[in-house]
Amino acid sequence: MEIIPCYFYGLSNTPLSQFESFRIPDGKGNWYTSSPKAHNVYVENQNKKFG
Repeated sequence: MEIIPCYFYGLSNTPLSQFESFRIPDGKGNWYTSSPKAHNVYVENQNKKFG
């Protein structure tokens, strides 16, 4: 298991809904915004289109 530090950054608005977003280290001393739930919903929708 890998543990990555993060902090809650707010809600991200997407065409599908609002999702929690987080800030995670980018490996260069800065922070990158990530929204795992938004990404999962996007991938599931794409799979439905092509599956």
